[in-house]
Parts: sequence; C-alpha cells; structure tokens
Amino acid sequence: MEQSLAAESQRLHALEMRIAQLESEGAMVFDDVVVRAEPRREFLSLRRTVPSFGAARELIRELRTHARSLVPKGRSPTLIAIAHSPQFEQDEIDVEFGYALDDGVGVELPNCSALTLRELESLERMAVCVRVGLPEHAHLVTAKIGCFVAANGDQLAGPSREVFLQPPDLERMHEAVVEMQFPIQAARP
Repeated sequence: MEQSLAAESQRLHALEMRIAQLESEGAMVFDDVVVRAEPRREFLSLRRTVPSFGAARELIRELRTHARSLVPKGRSPTLIAIAHSPQFEQDEIDVEFGYALDDGVGVELPNCSALTLRELESLERMAVCVRVGLPEHAHLVTAKIGCFVAANGDQLAGPSREVFLQPPDLERMHEAVVEMQFPIQAARP
C-alpha cells in the first residue's frame, strides 16, 4: 500500500508540474535550446522496458556491473540514455542505458553478455538543452524543446537521448546534469 501511495503521489506531482508548465508556456523562452550535429559513437548498452524511473536507476546499476570488466581502467565513459518509446510513458519506459566509447577502445563482449555493442549513428540536427535534476522532471525541458522545434518549422525524427554531463550519483539524482537531445528534421508540408 505504501508503494502504491508513493506511486500515486509521484503521478500527482507530475500532473501538478505539467499544469504549472502549461500555465507558463505563453512566456516560454528558447534561448537555451540549440541545434547542432552529433558524431557517430560506439555504444555499449543495456535495453529494457522498466515500470518506473526508480527501476531505470537499477538498470544503470546493472549496466555498471556488467561493463566494469569491459571498460578499460582509468576511463570514465559518458553515460547516455535513449528513450525508445514514441511518446512519454511514466510507467512503461522503453529505455537503453549505455556508455559512449572513445574511438579505438576495443571491447570484446563475452558470449553470455547481457550487453550489446552497437553504433550510435551520427545525426546532422539535434535540438539540445541541458536540465538539472530528477528524470521525473525531464518533461519540462522536453516540452521546451518541443515548442522550439515546432516554432522553427521542424519535427522530431527519432528517439531522444539524455547525455549525462557528469557520472550520475544514483543517490543524488536531483543533482544530475543532463543534456537532452532530440533528433529533428524539417516538417513535412
């Protein structure tokens, strides 16, 4: 019952934040949203559909455990989350967490590995904005990017990425600094 109450409290908080956002959208400023290219990267990852942001944090722990022996010592690869759901889902999150590997870092996956080694393709146009805080509040920046994209005659063109600008402390996610990236293209008439 406590878990159910906590989940409902989180949903209520998310709704309150969304209402506040809608009330202030008329004054939205886009000066912190930029468009730039992203290079191709090797990506060591783990993908699952998880029921909550808390479960997504556990997926980061699992990634760290599996990748510990594969990533060269002394390297601190960049953590990236990719949201594969075509729309925001708070309780069925299709997410892929992984590490962007430097060029030349050779990783051999054991046959029994839960991880995948693949390429994140380069993208010519990404709408990018930095957020600080919990992933539960990411929708505020997502909405800002969405309004920016629409105001500039563009549309979204694939899964979004969240690039952790510093390794996250899973016990202090409210301090996380994350660059949110959305691939965009010119809107079709």
